[in-house]
Amino acid sequence: MTTLPYVNGIDELYKAIGQQVRARREKHELTQGQLAARVGLQRTSLSNIEAGRQKMLVDTLVSIAAELGVKASSLLPQGDIQTTRPLSLSVPDHLDEDEARFLSGVQGARKATVRKGTGK
Repeated sequence: MTTLPYVNGIDELYKAIGQQVRARREKHELTQGQLAARVGLQRTSLSNIEAGRQKMLVDTLVSIAAELGVKASSLLPQGDIQTTRPLSLSVPDHLDEDEARFLSGVQGARKATVRKGTGK
């Protein structure tokens, strides 16, 4: 099994998956068009998936893996995946005081969950 590199962020996650899809497709000597047709995609969609520019549904990942003769999990990076999404949001000006206080509480709970390592 190939160990994929640690990724930091959603974009890097999709690039790592795309690299694995491309490597496995080329190993099976399939063109993008051939693999795309087998899984019900347009060739351009598969090209974008391989480049990490297009996100895909889980069932698409499973279909691609099945056509390549591997488990879907083998196309995913191993280990922890961290995102670079911000943990806080700005409070919109149009909220009343109760709504703003509620949103701030949700953000605080989210930050605490992430610090404990239980959040995404």
